[in-house]
Amino acid sequence: MRKEIILWILVGLAVLGLVGLGAIVTFQNQQLNKVSSSMNELTAKFENIAKQPPAEAQINATSTPQTSEPAKSANEFETLTQKMADKLQFAHLCKGQVKEVYLFGDERRPASYCLGENRLVLLDKTAEPKVLQTLNVTDDAAAPILIKTETVPSSTIVLISYAPDPCTTTGDCGAGMPTNYVTLAYDQKTGQVRPITKYPTDGEPIWNPAGTKAIFVPDTCGGAGCQAIPLIGYDVTRDATQSITTDKAAGSPDGQARDASGKPLPRWSKISWKNDVEFTAEIIQIDGKATSINGKF
Repeated sequence: MRKEIILWILVGLAVLGLVGLGAIVTFQNQQLNKVSSSMNELTAKFENIAKQPPAEAQINATSTPQTSEPAKSANEFETLTQKMADKLQFAHLCKGQVKEVYLFGDERRPASYCLGENRLVLLDKTAEPKVLQTLNVTDDAAAPILIKTETVPSSTIVLISYAPDPCTTTGDCGAGMPTNYVTLAYDQKTGQVRPITKYPTDGEPIWNPAGTKAIFVPDTCGGAGCQAIPLIGYDVTRDATQSITTDKAAGSPDGQARDASGKPLPRWSKISWKNDVEFTAEIIQIDGKATSINGKF
């Protein structure tokens, strides 16, 4: 009887073991199915991503932008030269063909001129740019160059050397070339610009205290010798030039003066103003003695 009971217990335990084993196998199969399903979903997603084109944002982020300088418009002006006088700035602008040269053939003085529309402009920090002059030029010999701007001492007048120079633009550097190129006067007080046509073509100005008149000792010496001439007076208020002495002498910067035949000439020396009208001048005679003369202008 006891043996039968033990046998039935063993049979029951075996049945329970088989049932448990089946449950475990069933659970494992369910988990494997879930894992397999998840892997299939992930694989499908990766395949879809691989088939899709790159996003536009990614392309923009990884590509190198191509940039270039904008083409210069034919209607734009180019600044060739700028000159200062007091706190004013004068500029030479060009719309056309720009040519690079050397001023008076001096390689230490590069310059530019324009075949086309030339504009001389006043640049003032306190006001809008002001066009002082416009010229249309097609000939090299007629092309203006902004050479210099200078303020007359004790005055509001700015003298502007803005003129053609064939020696620079065409290489035509004959005898008797000028050294002064003043063509315009700008009055800082009135804001007006006016042409200058009588300014002496050579010599350094010696201005009176008011800055209205100047005395010039012309450079009268060249390869063929020197000439004796009177002193030249220039009135900037009237743009007028005249001889202001009856005495004549040569203007010689090197302290020697001879005519074309080699004969010594008297030469101008010290010149000074007593006031705005009266002046004194010194002549060095051919014997080396100095003679003073008084004059009015």
